[in-house]
Amino acid sequence: RQKLILVDKILKHYKNNIKDKTFTVWGLSYKPRTDDLREAPALTIRQKLTEMGAKINAFDPVASENYKLM
Repeated sequence: RQKLILVDKILKHYKNNIKDKTFTVWGLSYKPRTDDLREAPALTIRQKLTEMGAKINAFDPVASENYKLM
């Protein structure tokens, strides 16, 4: 549930209308300076926003390669 707090705030700000809006996620990994994506909150947030029709740009200087493999 804690991973979705940011999603709740986004929905409140946009009055539940995020379809076709684009969001950028900076930092994908579970911990800074690693490429470990297991249990990363960014992935949960990305998935929920995508399910609701949002578009996502994502970047992480270390984990981007692992992200592309997903």
